[in-house]
Amino acid sequence: ASLVRPLVIFDFDWSLINENSDTWVIEQLRQELDLMHHMRDLHENDPACRASWTLLMDCMMQKLHEVGVTSSELEACLREVPYFADMFEVVRWSKSQGCELAIVSDANEVFIKTILAHHELLDIFGEIHTNFADYADCGAGALRVRPYVPVDQPHSCERCPSNMCKGAIVQRMLSSRSATTPVIYIGDGSGDF
Repeated sequence: ASLVRPLVIFDFDWSLINENSDTWVIEQLRQELDLMHHMRDLHENDPACRASWTLLMDCMMQKLHEVGVTSSELEACLREVPYFADMFEVVRWSKSQGCELAIVSDANEVFIKTILAHHELLDIFGEIHTNFADYADCGAGALRVRPYVPVDQPHSCERCPSNMCKGAIVQRMLSSRSATTPVIYIGDGSGDF
């Protein structure tokens, strides 16, 4: 009989890294402009941004671009995000032991891939499930962040934010594996339960 490979699934913010990657870039870039105040104002006063963290982050990435933050600056900032060195070692060790590794996160693909690539971890993860992101205007524009679950195709879980149900993602991942696949899930928030 063939050995079933364990599946190790990580959340990203506050689990694999020691920070919220979304707020990290807002706090670190153009500090003299107090963009966190702008973000709080949007969150409090714009009903769409209050209802969707992903939309709020899309608006904030556009704001960063408006104030002159380039993709290079944004990615340099991400490479400085605090991280758990021991967790990175767990990732490497798990891979060396034959585990499959995946990320299920409410961050976005540019942030996650930039940080993982900087720490030579990107190729270790076979699956990354997160919000979509890319730079507008062939890379010269603002980073645009879009929800993992399209707004016009909402999921039915009432415990999760509208952009992503981590439970549904994990169930979908498990449906393509053996029923005896051992699963380890590492996360920090209520959406991770």
